[in-house]
Amino acid sequence: MNRVVIDASVAFSWILATQTTQAADALRALANADFVAPYIFGFELRSGLLRAERQNRLSGAAADLAIADLLGAVVRLDDPPGAEGLEAVLSAARTHGLSYYDACYLELAQRLDGALASRDAALIAAADKAGLQTYDAR
Repeated sequence: MNRVVIDASVAFSWILATQTTQAADALRALANADFVAPYIFGFELRSGLLRAERQNRLSGAAADLAIADLLGAVVRLDDPPGAEGLEAVLSAARTHGLSYYDACYLELAQRLDGALASRDAALIAAADKAGLQTYDAR
């Protein structure tokens, strides 16, 4: 099974018509992919979909369905990190010049020895620099 850590930008590509890309669709169709995300993914997903709902780009019912689909069957959330994990994320953020939030995705991919998928150029570059397999969903 191929572990792929996805960030919220990938999820939005799967949900919002204005964010859809061929690369993101191809990623979702990967055979034997185990999509994983850090604990914060659930917050980022809900926040972004609420914003889209408020901008009338998505109905509340569609947002609820997307959340249930992604968090129920598509993406497995990692457990919240302990103190050691939080420090590892901070170290990754400092090393790669990332936000703490983006470093959560990078650290998880490193810890799981998995790939990282994103539409964020800086996060993809950091993952490449760290020697991880990447999926550019732009």
